[in-house]
Amino acid sequence: MFVRALQPTGAFLEALRETGFDPVAMEATYSVEVWTACLTIARRQVYPSLSEEAGDRALGRRFADGFLSTIVGRMVAVTLPIIGLARMLDRLPRYVSMGRSDLVIQTAKVGETQRKLTFINGTPMPHFMAGALETAFNRTRTVTQVAVTQVRKHQYEIFVGW
Repeated sequence: MFVRALQPTGAFLEALRETGFDPVAMEATYSVEVWTACLTIARRQVYPSLSEEAGDRALGRRFADGFLSTIVGRMVAVTLPIIGLARMLDRLPRYVSMGRSDLVIQTAKVGETQRKLTFINGTPMPHFMAGALETAFNRTRTVTQVAVTQVRKHQYEIFVGW
């Protein structure tokens, strides 16, 4: 996020360093708390005029665009139109578990072209996730509607329709 999608400088960079994250000298892993704090700082720096939800969603889109521009991301992006949205949604829990072992995603078919995604133990930034998913879903060349429908302390739901 802070290498490809954003290049923080000045006060933005200093605020990130104060949370324990330095994009110049990155560690292999960070806690969810540090990640969430960094995203909050980024939203306030990059999208100060947007609401919290809209800013988080915009950051999620930038994050996904940044990932999809990496070598691994480009390989993933090539497969998305081939597997399609429905199969991508079926595989989403496995994909996410490769990068986040603490995050559980349950998918439920609501209709032929609708799914409910339940995120358990996720970061409390469901709109960030919605924006990231929206970007990935668009790479399947399918017009989608992505909406955060329910938020609890350690769980949230995202509805996907196409």
